[in-house]
Amino acid sequence: MSQESITVLFLNAIRATRTTFLPICKDLHRRHCGAIDFVLVGPGGDIEADLSTPSARVRAMRKVVDFIQEDTFVLSSDRVFPIQPFDPFTPVARMKSGWLKRKGIETDAMVNTISALSDDGIRVLDHEIEVPQAYDRMKLSALLASMPDNTHFRTAYFSSYHHHPKRMEDPLIPLWKYGMVPEGPVISLEDTCFKHPDAARFLFGQI
Repeated sequence: MSQESITVLFLNAIRATRTTFLPICKDLHRRHCGAIDFVLVGPGGDIEADLSTPSARVRAMRKVVDFIQEDTFVLSSDRVFPIQPFDPFTPVARMKSGWLKRKGIETDAMVNTISALSDDGIRVLDHEIEVPQAYDRMKLSALLASMPDNTHFRTAYFSSYHHHPKRMEDPLIPLWKYGMVPEGPVISLEDTCFKHPDAARFLFGQI
């Protein structure tokens, strides 16, 4: 069983899916990641925030560290579904860099992140992967205060404080296919997946 913790959920999925799928998301985080309570961050959440750009996400996380009282918390998303036990206190990085998939401001933010950390001699791995991950609130707060907005805070945090992460493949499923049975332990779904009846049946079958 994972260590119990408060879990911050970024509201990344389209709002129309929340009534159906957010309860499943919470239940699976409780069951497989030790979540005991939730703080929702995004439009209409407990913390109102824009999450559409790297800069906006950095500003949102500054609100989170001011709001959260616990020393540690787990960050995840409402489009992330742990379908097997998953320890958010084990840092992870992408098996392969997502560089080629990024475009525009997302690429610019990674360039800025690598530049800022390399100046301090820090080896940078790609931690832009949507799985539940634990953060030390004070360390993250100090990092956010020192980093410019247009950076990727996940990569900055874990490259700074965790130098030997577990490597894993990107769990993002961009398009659900008929007959698909994801292996897990975590899946992350694009908005199109929530409209697929097989995806809904699969997720309801996990609870």
